[in-house]
Amino acid sequence: MKKIFKAIALVSFTALLFAACKKKDDSNTNPETISLGFMPGIAIHNGVKNEHCVINPMEGKLHYLNWDAGTNMWKPAANFATGAGAHEIAFTSDGSTSYVTNQPANTVSVVDVVTHTVSGTINVGRKPNGILIKY
Repeated sequence: MKKIFKAIALVSFTALLFAACKKKDDSNTNPETISLGFMPGIAIHNGVKNEHCVINPMEGKLHYLNWDAGTNMWKPAANFATGAGAHEIAFTSDGSTSYVTNQPANTVSVVDVVTHTVSGTINVGRKPNGILIKY
């Protein structure tokens, strides 16, 4: 089961990197590999801020990566705790706020994307899984 989880995480993160590629160059066969130092959960790109967000469910943390034009690489920018078992993330349409489900904590963390801090916590009941913001 762990091998399947690792394979799904790797495929999801690789797909995120391809989707975030700025140039529409179909001949690019050398995608970037980012060493995170943990087993990633969900990975998502915030197009408004041009940041990658990766959840570390084992530590209940949200990690941000910013594009470094000097090195042409994604670099860690911030990480902070959201809640036990951070699981899924969704952004508001303006990209300024995100919501992170925390399964064992039975909460959703409200994250200020500008300051990379948790601005609130919503108790939602038992084991919140996915999250979707309709706009």
